[in-house]
Amino acid sequence: MTEKYDVAILGAGITGLTAAYYLTKKNYKVLILEKDERAGGAIRSIKIKDYEIDEFYHHFFEDDAHILNLIKELDLEKNILWSEGSLVFLFGDRFFRLLGLSDLLSFEPFSFIDKIKFVLLMIRIKLTKDFKNADKYYAHEWIKKYGGINIYNKLFSPLLKSKFGDDAEKVSAAWFIERIRLRSNAGKKGEILGYLLGSFQLLIDTVLQEIIRNNGKIVYRADIEKLNISGNKINYLRYNGKKVEVKHVVSSIPPFVLAKLINRKDTYFNKLGKLEYQGSICVLIGFDVSLTGHYWANIIKEDCIFGAIVEHTNLIPRKYYSNDTIVYLGSYPNKGSYLWKMDESDVFDLYFKSLNKIFPKLRKSNVLWWKVNKSNAVGLLYKKGISSLILPCQTSIDNLYIGGMFNSYPERSINESIRFGKEIFEIIERKK
Repeated sequence: MTEKYDVAILGAGITGLTAAYYLTKKNYKVLILEKDERAGGAIRSIKIKDYEIDEFYHHFFEDDAHILNLIKELDLEKNILWSEGSLVFLFGDRFFRLLGLSDLLSFEPFSFIDKIKFVLLMIRIKLTKDFKNADKYYAHEWIKKYGGINIYNKLFSPLLKSKFGDDAEKVSAAWFIERIRLRSNAGKKGEILGYLLGSFQLLIDTVLQEIIRNNGKIVYRADIEKLNISGNKINYLRYNGKKVEVKHVVSSIPPFVLAKLINRKDTYFNKLGKLEYQGSICVLIGFDVSLTGHYWANIIKEDCIFGAIVEHTNLIPRKYYSNDTIVYLGSYPNKGSYLWKMDESDVFDLYFKSLNKIFPKLRKSNVLWWKVNKSNAVGLLYKKGISSLILPCQTSIDNLYIGGMFNSYPERSINESIRFGKEIFEIIERKK
């Protein structure tokens, strides 16, 4: 027997769930198909002891209107905790802040001339409005032109390499400029950041509860086998051997996966197929000692396998986590890296060894628990010229819409993913 739905949503990440939430509130019959065993995508969590903690580090900003509105709608505002997230850079064996003029004046890695050039570079970034024009340049050439070779080599080259690996010198200047702009609105200690006590899984679970309460359906371990197109519309799909007739399809799965399902050659799908994704390996560790005294530490060391130490419990107090110190070691290995083939225990040993070089007194006995989290699709690789590939939610197929971090440019975020979920809902509503 063929099932019939108003909307089928591919993927139960926050974009797909947001679209489903608003659609089911308007009484659309919605089916969500998720390949994994649980919802959440890149913002899901794991349970440790008696608490939940995100698999990958997340937070939001004071002006992230879309996530804040959704949290308010779901009556989760009481779970928001705002904190100052301090940011530092590790050079050699010392951590340096770089938030204001006083920090810059005492920033030993820069010469006096470097400091002047750095100030001029930050002013130029603040004044830059035309991101499309900036996307014509590589980040490395833009930084060298306006900041100088020393600033690039000492600070930004290591940061770009830690974020993009061998693709560091292919990254767009537009991405770099917006990234710095987002990070420049900080107070004396750091940025004001928001977090949901109980982890972002609380947001996922609450949205999902509302969807199910409004008669939406979710299927886990769903293998999507076919999207059948007739008259420039998808009239049915197959998953797990079942046929489902649909009026609309929303895809929040990675573009390269959707492109294989559609196998269509037009301008829209040609661009979709060219979008490249980044993978991430994030080693999550619980310690019985504190490490940095800061929330976020960028690691400027060529021999370090990870690019950032994110000490979550310097943003959210340890009392919420059985007094554990929670640390993320963030990295973005290239697709061909040997790290993807290594056993989790070997990955942990390798990352801990690198961490131990920074903190020689740290011992394995200080480790309470650990988890290696891997994803081959955490977001776009923001290469030069990528702005021409960023696509609208409405595809060239009349009833197919895409949404996710791959729509967002020049920065990806949970806030933007939620925005696209709601935008897709509004497109479908207008087609009534």
